Amino acid sequence: MSLAYAARQTLALPFVQIILGAAVLAAPIVFNGLPFLFPDTGTYLGAGHRALRAMMLLPAAPDITDTFMAARSPFYGAPLYLALSAGTIWAVVALQALAASFTLRLIAKTICPDLPGRIFMALIGVLTLCSALPLFAGFATPDVFAGIALALAIVILIYPERLTKREHFWSCALFVAALVFHVSHFLTALIFVPLCAFALWRTGRGLGAARAGATLLAIAALLLGASAALNAISPARQHAPPFLTARVLADGPGRVYLHAACARDQNAFALCSFRDRPLTDSDAILWSGDVAAGVFTPADRPTRLRLIEEQPRFVAGVLLHQPAAQAWASVRNAGTQFLALGLDAAFSFDGRYWLGMPQDFVLRRAVERVDGCPNGADACRSRLPLGALAQIHMLVVLASGLYLASVLLARRTLAFSFSGQDADDWRLFTIALGCLFAGLAANALICGVISGPFPRYQVRLAWLTPAFAILAELRFPLWRQVFAGAPAGRLRMR
Repeated sequence: MSLAYAARQTLALPFVQIILGAAVLAAPIVFNGLPFLFPDTGTYLGAGHRALRAMMLLPAAPDITDTFMAARSPFYGAPLYLALSAGTIWAVVALQALAASFTLRLIAKTICPDLPGRIFMALIGVLTLCSALPLFAGFATPDVFAGIALALAIVILIYPERLTKREHFWSCALFVAALVFHVSHFLTALIFVPLCAFALWRTGRGLGAARAGATLLAIAALLLGASAALNAISPARQHAPPFLTARVLADGPGRVYLHAACARDQNAFALCSFRDRPLTDSDAILWSGDVAAGVFTPADRPTRLRLIEEQPRFVAGVLLHQPAAQAWASVRNAGTQFLALGLDAAFSFDGRYWLGMPQDFVLRRAVERVDGCPNGADACRSRLPLGALAQIHMLVVLASGLYLASVLLARRTLAFSFSGQDADDWRLFTIALGCLFAGLAANALICGVISGPFPRYQVRLAWLTPAFAILAELRFPLWRQVFAGAPAGRLRMR
């Protein structure tokens, strides 16, 4: 057996392809010199530490004491904390790149069953160069798992028979993990999973998809519920900041209602003490330490707790007294979120920022463990041209979306016909595209309405658009056939 033949056989192994794909996806982060950290990374570390300590696996850590971050999942925070405790933040990049590579290979395998391994690597290469996927693989928050959850739902619900038992187990396990890593992923799945199962109903697969989807959602719900219950009875209970209060205030109807309610009773809400502040930016309301603009951060602990406790009553009052205005604001936020395709300030926190933090700050220590950073802040400067990359990513996503629309249009208006397996695959692929766009819309709805339109929330899923566009042309080369004058049907790859 020749060495070349042995190499080809080795490269044909699925786990080898997944590892190589992960290495390619991680390459831009390695070039950057440092994974992307965010202030939320520290709160996830705190959530993870508290969970591990509750299981008697860790001693106390007095430098992680934030009690207002129940929104941060311990399911993501615990492995993040263990990876950092093991000595390097790079372990997080490796695991997230592996998860993304595994997911992409499943998408490629199920949509294009005869897809050669080299085409899968080409798909990885294109997405590494032309999408935001590698940036999110190197972003120490669970954002990358939003896109992974949507892709795995499509694979599990639409193409289950094309998975081996091992692939099915790991895809289901990773899907549930992705849902519990952030509550927005779970809420989004509650929308697109039933829609996907309903779309499959006429194909005879709807009942099986509904059962599979309901089972996986139920497991995720039980895990999230157990976490919330344990937090509720904990002596060091964590509290979620009043995100919805900040949202309705920034939207405008909340400010109108606040002024009216406080005019009737100046003690109606704790917010009445802050009604003279601008209250036009949700981030400033929650996180600004400026007493002239911030609300939650500058407040003392009793006031913070009262703001949290009063949130249901305040938001209900806004919806009751300003229903049309708030509905329009929410629709506008969701629409803005759907079209927000740039890279926001989340990627601007490079090593220089974290090294300026106090010595005991946990993320400073994470940065100090990366080679080069102890030599000075300039050694931790981001090396990737994020501005140019944002423009490239935006153009690629828009072009891919238009291409996918044109594929559907060509199928109908140019009267292309498929028969046999090709017809079945085409019908399933159109359903997959519907699930993709339903997931993108559901993500925009959940994130835009609850938190507000921030580009990061949509871009974390948008890499799926070029991925599906590439696989669409490989599996159903409609436009190549149009330009070449070839008969309709499948282009088989050797």
